[in-house]
Amino acid sequence: MPYEDQTLIPILQRLLPNQPLSGFFNRIQFSYGNEVISMESMGYYSLLEFFIRKGAHFINFGFLGLMIYFFLRPYINHAIILYGVAITLTFGLASFDELHQVSTLNRSGCIEDVLLDTLGAIVFVSLAHFFISLFRQNKQTDSD
Repeated sequence: MPYEDQTLIPILQRLLPNQPLSGFFNRIQFSYGNEVISMESMGYYSLLEFFIRKGAHFINFGFLGLMIYFFLRPYINHAIILYGVAITLTFGLASFDELHQVSTLNRSGCIEDVLLDTLGAIVFVSLAHFFISLFRQNKQTDSD
């Protein structure tokens, strides 16, 4: 679907006409891909949409990595291998997603999105692994 059919800007303009936190957003400036990300270069609503979209990528691929991790858990007994396979598969799916965007009208794929998606998976899977290990440790302590 082309970007024009997905943009959140009209909704954001309707919901946030007073541009809350614009003073905070005005201080943000960094490079992402070949773009300068700032309120000055993009405008308030485009910058806000950028953060919403990137946050959604991070969370969606985090959950995807988590689903892969839990799906493979009964089949892979070694924790590090399971972790690596879940992250690698998520990286592959993120790469295919960006490749698909290259062929979509008014969309572009970028390696930074693949890295952001993979980071989401790393964070979510790491947290799951940590809490599972903590639960097992507490369970063993309680049974002693």
